[in-house]
Amino acid sequence: MSKNKGVKIYLVPRTRIPVWIRIQDLNVSVEKRKIGRGRVRILTIKGGEAAFYPGGGVGVVMPGSNQFWAAFASLKVLKIEDLEGREIVHNYFLCQTCFTNTGKMIGKPRETELWARYDADFQCSVCGHKWSHRI
Repeated sequence: MSKNKGVKIYLVPRTRIPVWIRIQDLNVSVEKRKIGRGRVRILTIKGGEAAFYPGGGVGVVMPGSNQFWAAFASLKVLKIEDLEGREIVHNYFLCQTCFTNTGKMIGKPRETELWARYDADFQCSVCGHKWSHRI
């Protein structure tokens, strides 16, 4: 999880933001940005933290809280950045070329002792770009 002053969560188009996050007027904002072929919404949580949990979903810690809450289902988040724009983590299935979660695992994952972590090769089903994810 990020220990910075907040996070930016890049959402897949048409992803609903939970009400308990949306109502935090002082610490939460949403902007739209054109990236790649489409527009994405960026959820900014000042003073909050976010991380992917096993299975690909994303949980958040809201400002003033110390509890981690599940906020987004698997494949609904593209990446998480700190407020300065440095990438904290991105979705394993994120194609950096077309900026969509359209990656498919090629073959079988390599042996790993870390549960729910992929050490494998991926290929985008839209543009054909290939990448490897190493643990």
